[in-house]
Amino acid sequence: MRQRIFGEVEVEWRFAFGHDMRVMMHPNIRVILLMASSVALALRPTGNPAPAESSRVRVLLDTDTFNEMDDQFFVTYALMEPRFEIEGICATQYRVTEASVDESYYEARRILNLMGMSGRIPLRMGSDTAMPDPQTPRSSPASRFIVERALAKDPRPLHILAVGALTNVASAYLENKKIRDRIRIIWLGGSRWPEGALSEFNAVNDRAAVKCIIEAGLDLTQIPTETCAQQLTTTFAETERRLRHRNAVADYLIDLYRDYGHDQKVIWDITAVACLLQQTEGKRFFTITDVPAPRVDEATLKYIPNPEGARMKVCTGLDREKIFADFYARFPPTADLDPPYLTLACSRDDPRAVTLTFNEDLDPDSVRSLSGFRLQPDVPVRAVQLVDARTVRLQLAASLDPSTAYTVACSEVRDVARNPVGPRNTFRFQPQPEMHDGLRATLYAAGSKLTKLPVPELSDRAAVFRGQTLELWLSNSRKSFIESSLKAMFVVILEGNLEVPFKHEYEISCYADDAARIELDGRLLVEADLGAGSVRAASRVHLDKGLHPVRISFLQRGGQYLLNLYWNFPFHEKQRIPWNYFCFAAR
Repeated sequence: MRQRIFGEVEVEWRFAFGHDMRVMMHPNIRVILLMASSVALALRPTGNPAPAESSRVRVLLDTDTFNEMDDQFFVTYALMEPRFEIEGICATQYRVTEASVDESYYEARRILNLMGMSGRIPLRMGSDTAMPDPQTPRSSPASRFIVERALAKDPRPLHILAVGALTNVASAYLENKKIRDRIRIIWLGGSRWPEGALSEFNAVNDRAAVKCIIEAGLDLTQIPTETCAQQLTTTFAETERRLRHRNAVADYLIDLYRDYGHDQKVIWDITAVACLLQQTEGKRFFTITDVPAPRVDEATLKYIPNPEGARMKVCTGLDREKIFADFYARFPPTADLDPPYLTLACSRDDPRAVTLTFNEDLDPDSVRSLSGFRLQPDVPVRAVQLVDARTVRLQLAASLDPSTAYTVACSEVRDVARNPVGPRNTFRFQPQPEMHDGLRATLYAAGSKLTKLPVPELSDRAAVFRGQTLELWLSNSRKSFIESSLKAMFVVILEGNLEVPFKHEYEISCYADDAARIELDGRLLVEADLGAGSVRAASRVHLDKGLHPVRISFLQRGGQYLLNLYWNFPFHEKQRIPWNYFCFAAR
């Protein structure tokens, strides 16, 4: 990890922009170019054809998609069920970071892109804070969308699968209680049953919403985490064995698991999908008990018995093997893929090397033939190495040009049965450098005292996982991380790329204390500097979809430190730019 500081120390930091600048501590994420065939395959369902529209189940997903890694499994599971009519996805907050709802929104969008569903399924931003009390909603695009879909002119009820804080769902109910008889809620959350406890993550993130929903007398099924959902433990080895090369989103889920940094993980959130399949399709995954809804002590989240309460359902047990088997069955078996299902990666260490990964074992004799691989524009293949049964490394005569689109043909590759793959195995790609989320930072100061700045230790993978942030500096509230010398003047230069999701006119703005400049595509876009104190500035610009070089200069003259960056994402109100829409190339 490299970043020069005063010509003495090198370290690489990744920043998010919320109320403070934060260092994002994430494992490196290897970006693999997925061929068009793999993206298309993500949409191909297995089993029976899609049912008639009238027999499908109306479903809305409410998820803190970026909190851990099981939310992505949940969204994928729901999207791949042919009897579900997914009416939308709502992003909910999880309060670990200031921008948690923004991060969840964009991670859900990333899953839709991988599955070829971007633009087909509505995606809405939820509230970024919890409800202040059980009677006061936090209105948001998500809560209003829930009301809209619940009251749609459709005789079928709307099933809401909520796997995070209940902020959006409770707010929707409080905003329009006419939805009471039009919604069916399945909520993953709450701790021990029937006692309840303060320790459960989803409940703690909005206690007022929990009290509101449980005591409202709604059609509610609760999946407690501690006594039920935690049985869905799996390992990285099992996940990789069951999903590798099944389709594009399957490979992404494996990469998420690897970046998580732990061998074992509870895939909590898929229980919500499995529970709905039991209620609507007759599958037998859970033991479900019908109980009177308790009252909820908002302070402790303990359940207070209420024999006269409306009836609700509680899941008290599940069949782990059946649920995982049903989840994995949603993905196409590798034998059903048009061979070769191919992913391609340009080598980080050697610009003259390209790695091809296939979905099936290859015949070693045919793979080693140089004539089996051709690149156009013509780049001679000097050597072919069979890395393993499914991976081939091509050593090229010249480096690939990132500005050029290439075609790779694999016409002579044969599988283990020596069946020719055929001339259709020609793929178009454009090499891209390996990218990491965030921005590369360079720190300058008047003196050299800042070399004492504490540097995070990345070798401790147990303490570093995807989504976690550490407030290392630039935050006066964390004195343990701040040297007194930081009160002096300094400058931070942040460099990398901004990923623009749509061709659109954007307003880019910042709120800085003390000063900031934003340069995009090599030209000055925003300059905020009133000499001292905080200042806001904005500028409008037409941007094409794709990566745009960005350089941000931040000046601190002393006192408080603050830098927030915003954009008006198309068709939405102004919001913070999530850290994972910044990226920089690996060196």
